[in-house]
Amino acid sequence: MFMKQCLAIVLFLCSCLPSMADEQNGTAAADHPVAIGRFVTLPSPLSDAGISTVAKVAAGLHQQALQSGRSAVLVLQIPPGAGRFGAVRDLIAVMHAPQYAQVRFVAWLPQSVSGSQLAVALACHEIVASGQSELGDLRQGLSLDPGDEQFLVSLADRGRNAGLSAGVIRSLLDPAAALQRAVLRDAAGRQRTQFVTEDELRGLQAQQHEILSVQEIRAAGTAPGFNAERAQSAGFLVTRLAADRAEVARQLRLAPESLREPTVAGGGLVRILELKGMLGRATRDFATREIRRAKADRVETLVVQVDSTGGDLAVCQELAMLLAETDSEQLHTVAWIPRTATGAAAMVVAGCAEIVLSPAAEWGGIPNAGQPPAAVMQFMTSTARLRNRSEGLLQAMVSGAEAVFECTSAADGRRAWMTEAERRSQPQDWQPGQQLPEQTTPQQSDAVVFTGQRAFELGLALEPCADLDSLRQKVGIPAEQVLTPIKLTWVDRFVTLLNSKGGAFVLITLGLIFLYIELHAPSAIFGIGTVLCFSLFFWSRFLGGTAGVLELILFLLGFGLLALELLVIPGFGVCGLSGIVLVVASLIMASQTFAGLTAGQTLDRAARGFMPIAGALVTVIAAGFVLSRFLPALPWLNRMILTPPGYIPEGPRLRPDLLSAETGGPVRIGARCQTVSPLRPAGKVQVGDLLLDVVSEGGWVDAGQAVQVVQVEGNRVVVRATSV
Repeated sequence: MFMKQCLAIVLFLCSCLPSMADEQNGTAAADHPVAIGRFVTLPSPLSDAGISTVAKVAAGLHQQALQSGRSAVLVLQIPPGAGRFGAVRDLIAVMHAPQYAQVRFVAWLPQSVSGSQLAVALACHEIVASGQSELGDLRQGLSLDPGDEQFLVSLADRGRNAGLSAGVIRSLLDPAAALQRAVLRDAAGRQRTQFVTEDELRGLQAQQHEILSVQEIRAAGTAPGFNAERAQSAGFLVTRLAADRAEVARQLRLAPESLREPTVAGGGLVRILELKGMLGRATRDFATREIRRAKADRVETLVVQVDSTGGDLAVCQELAMLLAETDSEQLHTVAWIPRTATGAAAMVVAGCAEIVLSPAAEWGGIPNAGQPPAAVMQFMTSTARLRNRSEGLLQAMVSGAEAVFECTSAADGRRAWMTEAERRSQPQDWQPGQQLPEQTTPQQSDAVVFTGQRAFELGLALEPCADLDSLRQKVGIPAEQVLTPIKLTWVDRFVTLLNSKGGAFVLITLGLIFLYIELHAPSAIFGIGTVLCFSLFFWSRFLGGTAGVLELILFLLGFGLLALELLVIPGFGVCGLSGIVLVVASLIMASQTFAGLTAGQTLDRAARGFMPIAGALVTVIAAGFVLSRFLPALPWLNRMILTPPGYIPEGPRLRPDLLSAETGGPVRIGARCQTVSPLRPAGKVQVGDLLLDVVSEGGWVDAGQAVQVVQVEGNRVVVRATSV
């Protein structure tokens, strides 16, 4: 009987073990919630705009922390530099304000800092630095009076950073203040470690503290400053070491979305780029030009306003990648969705640094459009990594996407939305949880569409804004700036048409045909047409970003060499061949970009650029045969064309009576006539009502000069200048 009771007790305890383990795991998960966090890079020197940005972000984090019951972390990335101490005090006042009590401020020092920038770090709850960075002279670049010095020393008394003491701050201010690490025991028998100066150590001894050991950290007379790795190892000033932002986020248990930075409020230029309707090639070319122009004009913030239900998938992918690869420090992009950005247009939104929707706006629902689902999802994965967003949530927007689950890290309790394949590829152990509710709703298609409020809850977008004025306040756009959207116009569509292969073929073909007619019938009209065609060609290429000054110079130089060969140098040789090569090369270079390509890719792209030019040349040759047959018969041009002797409109045949000097025709040896154009050495002469093509026997002959026919061979007439 006793044995049975013991066995029952053992079985009962065994049955309780799983539940006890579950409770422990739940407690551990509860003890390690995912923190709400953001990164903000402070300007150098510190400005009012930077302080305003910190205040706005801190206010948002404080509100989110109260609503969600989670901790909030604001990481201030502090670059090297110097500035006004007054600005430092203003920022510290913001950081210590009671309305941001739920926010934990962390200083991230990827480089060595000193002076005013270091003073900001000392006011944070903790300092994270790279191992090689130095925390240097606190006076550098600062003009401090005793009151300012006392203010800095008082930062240690506020108890924010456990590794910060008044002695550490004094040693950063005064080269003569040596820093020592003292292990002591107080009157109550408690042992602790303090970092003190020599004066502070003597004060502790006077208070009857038992000094167990003393270690010198920095000797008096040496340059103020500490290496971050040594300080962290010694247990003061620096609490964590990290190589990059991603590692900082992992150590602080922040979601990848926290790495995205908000727009820095300031007086910089702000523009709105409106993408509306179905997004096609014209929209891509237009947006590419405007983004390039915004960078050149040093625009600070570009608001990309998207109101579209789709577009060409390949075009939207190209535009999304252009936005995703844009450095936020050079141009900060903010996507604004007032109503809808669905279909392929949703990919463009994902490429922006920040995303803001109106509460009821829709974002998502990306179709495959004939591409394999894996290819589209891989593109969304690449975009998510470039912009530090959840890969699983962006993949869920794609038609045919895998199921996405809320996963929890077994190590620290972090949560993230992942597909099963993504979860298995992680180095850490992630436990799957509930599936994304939008994928389980019967009314929802397999391509998820998020509302503005839902995107904010999932961390994909900022808090929704009702209108453009609310967006101004959200991203810090000054009220005095006039925001007029830049829209796609007929000019942009015309430029896209000219930039196409068909447009290039038409422009080059018409330009050469007009040139051919102008050479045979000088009237200036067709010469203007030639100039207009090639001007439109290079203008469209300039706006398209494929042509520059070099291509235009090569084109003009090539045409100059051709003109020199045809009008000055007899025959056809080096100048003519060089001119043809330069003209063709300039047209190919203006049609394509070759930067960053391998030799094989460059050759392939050059061949594709030559195709419209080759087609134009073949067309011009065919047109030349047609024009030589019918051009002289045209009513208006027949008086300007270089008509061969004996031409009759009924057919291009020669009259036998005009081919011999013995005939009685109008062209015979010894006949006198007058030039109507310069002979260089070829030109035109007037014989009755006919304009004939002749060749000068000697040098040049000016127009209006008397000439005499000295030779007639077939349709070749040779003349000589005469004084009578």
